[in-house]
Amino acid sequence: NGKLYKNQILKDTRSLLYDQYLKWLVNNAPNPDSVDIQQYYQNNKEEKYLEGPKVAVREIKVLNKELADSLLLELQYGANFEEVAHKHSKTNPYSGGLIPAFTKGKYNQMGEIAFSLNTGELSDVIMNLDRTYSIILLEKTIDPEYIPIEQVHNRIESILKRQNQTDAKENALKDLHKKYNVIINTGTYTN
Repeated sequence: NGKLYKNQILKDTRSLLYDQYLKWLVNNAPNPDSVDIQQYYQNNKEEKYLEGPKVAVREIKVLNKELADSLLLELQYGANFEEVAHKHSKTNPYSGGLIPAFTKGKYNQMGEIAFSLNTGELSDVIMNLDRTYSIILLEKTIDPEYIPIEQVHNRIESILKRQNQTDAKENALKDLHKKYNVIINTGTYTN
């Protein structure tokens, strides 16, 4: 029993030391610098940081269809979209219903319709998923563009930090295996 206890203590101590060693390796992995971040951005900018075309629209969003139909009629007869949005819209009324530019796939049916309009064109009344009603005006289309590095800097830094931690751990373990001629048991046995 005493020998089993000592063996268990030794095993637990080795496991604890190994875990602490791995933690030390991870905590002491080098932080990426601005050159690393810039290089990662340049190497991945086509596949990760290129946004597709966008549209900028103004939206008049109201709670009932009758009001939406009435406002659409006013707009078709020449009412100013921004003024009507300022007076009636639930979406950003103080800026004339302006929505930040967005890419395809956002805003469900309203987003799909926005991409089908020409600049300056007005939509019909759109029923939204939240049971509101919208009329949109396409302000402009925006060609595909790269997300500025400033907006993705922290995300890239995190990616590189995790990679440095993984590399530090893997390289240190490989070096230990070589130094002490450790053979990894893969769980397969052959005769």
